[in-house]
Amino acid sequence: MPVFIEINSNCVEPVNELGFKEDRENELENLIINNPKIFPVEKISGNLQWIPISKQTTLLDGRLRTDTIGVDDEGIIYVIENKLDSNDDKKRVSQQVRDYAHVLRTMKWDDFLMKINQGNKSKKIREQKFSFSGKSLEEVLENTKDLKNDLWSKEKSKECFDNIQTNFEMGKFMLVISINKISKPLRISIDGENEVTDENVMSMFALEVNDFLTKKGEKIIVTNTYPYDLTELRERKQHQRTKQNEKNFKKQLSKMDFTDTEKKFISDYYEELKQLAEHNFEFGTSKIAKILPRFLINDVLKSPISLDAAGKLNLQFESLHKEDEAEILDEFIEELKQIEFIKNKITESSNVKRTTIRIQLKDWRSFASEIISILEKVFMKN
Repeated sequence: MPVFIEINSNCVEPVNELGFKEDRENELENLIINNPKIFPVEKISGNLQWIPISKQTTLLDGRLRTDTIGVDDEGIIYVIENKLDSNDDKKRVSQQVRDYAHVLRTMKWDDFLMKINQGNKSKKIREQKFSFSGKSLEEVLENTKDLKNDLWSKEKSKECFDNIQTNFEMGKFMLVISINKISKPLRISIDGENEVTDENVMSMFALEVNDFLTKKGEKIIVTNTYPYDLTELRERKQHQRTKQNEKNFKKQLSKMDFTDTEKKFISDYYEELKQLAEHNFEFGTSKIAKILPRFLINDVLKSPISLDAAGKLNLQFESLHKEDEAEILDEFIEELKQIEFIKNKITESSNVKRTTIRIQLKDWRSFASEIISILEKVFMKN
């Protein structure tokens, strides 16, 4: 595709394509890692930032090695295979990136974290000084800056980490083929993958990247995608987000990486919340089903807490945002401060009344009964 630069209102000048030669496949990968704004995250997911977290992560005892793994600011995981059109292996590139996802689905979360940590702290990756070099996943997120160049808050980093874990344990990945030329066979392959795959679990797209050089020595990067309209892909995914229900909650819970004892504990707690709210609850529309027990507060039903199928207990302080709810919100927070773990979380937050504190099962299990007592005391007075 020819690219031109405007010299003046009456003159345009073609720029020379540098082209990724056969030995520059690694350069294509590094270009995206070092310039994350190239990645069309806003078009594909509607989120704001894409963050590379690893390169050349080894799987299957070294028998398989991913190219790039990245995440966005909401915890969606992107598995990227970089390939040049001149590479004969391009014919099976869609199969390669799909294989990565399937292997990742067989891994435990802790093993995934270990692989990321080992790869990022290897001598080869350290020497290349990527943003993730020498860092664990937690450290990558803690050192991420937003679009205004401000460090993420601890709360934001933790929320993103938890979302990554949830998506990983649900086996949800976005598959990306980064290439310098999107061919017709590749388009057909991607269409075929997206036709047969549940888009709520896994979607595939191609990112075409080319570089050009002006006469002044300025480099221009031009990108394209397939599907061409990634917003359409996003809208299809959103359209399929229907209301969740009890059946979905239990089905998702059954697939989580918990012991039978842990699953029973979550299921029993789920029933306790239903009983406490006098069977007044809903499940929301998020990808992971969650029960939202609803309590009558000033004649309006509100859900200050939720439990999702991934075992996270969510203290939804921001749901009580109205002026006439301030008193009951303060009471709720003060009662929760009696629990040391939650007190520390509240202290860490810069604006706890406008946020949600998400707590993993391993952390809230020990004070589960206290939470029920607090809900009963604060929200079931009448």
